[in-house]
This record gives sequence, C-alpha cells and structure tokens, in this order.
Amino acid sequence: MSDLRIERMVYGPRNLVVSAWRDPALLAEWFCPNPSMSVMAELDVTSGGLWRVLMGTSTVSGTYQEVDLPERLVFSWHWEHEPDTAPSTVRVTFTERSADSTEVLLEHLDLANSDEASAHTEGWAITLDRLDQVVRSRA
Repeated sequence: MSDLRIERMVYGPRNLVVSAWRDPALLAEWFCPNPSMSVMAELDVTSGGLWRVLMGTSTVSGTYQEVDLPERLVFSWHWEHEPDTAPSTVRVTFTERSADSTEVLLEHLDLANSDEASAHTEGWAITLDRLDQVVRSRA
C-alpha cells in the first residue's frame, strides 16, 4: 500500500474553498486534471452519504466517511472501471491561514502501489491547481 500527501495554498476564504468540495456544479468545474473533459458530480456530503463523479468515460465514486466541515472531509475513492481494485481513502483538511487564503492538505491513503500513488499525485496536483483557479475567480 502507498499513500500520498499534497499541501496547497488556495487563495480564497475557507468557506468558498469548502463550498467547492460540497457544491456539485462548482466541483464539476475543477475536479478533473483534464479541463477538456466533461465532468458531472452527484454529492451527498453527509457522513455515510454517497458521491459520484463522471469524468469523460471514467467514473469515480465512494462514501463520505467523515464530514466535519469546515475543517475536514474524508471519503472512500473507487474507480468504477476497476472493480477488482480495493477502494482507497481521501482525507482533505482545510486550514484558514487568513481571510483570503486556505491551506488544503490532501492525503490519499491505501493506494495499491507506488505507481498508482505516483499517477494520483500528478492528477491531484493538477486538480488542486484547478481548484485554486476556480476559487480565485469567485473570491
């Protein structure tokens, strides 16, 4: 098993950064490393609630394991086209650094191996850059 950890400063107020993870329409604007793909999101951001994001022809889904907003969000992660792969866990922590900046700590845990962790690190890095762009455009 492999884990990854990415810290990113997002330039917007924490309530807006958290909304970008809770609002399906807003999440669809940034939650994919490829901006040319169509993205649709279904989110029930409650403990035990289901989430599902369609990115082009791929779908990732899971269950919210912990919803303690505005501080933390924890959810399972499973690619639907990989039914034999065990789900992993994503933990996102939101720390307000100022009125207009929020530190986002993303930890993706229990990935199958280092190759998968490397691929997800690249994808999350691009995706978090896109989150920052969307939040900045609304702040």
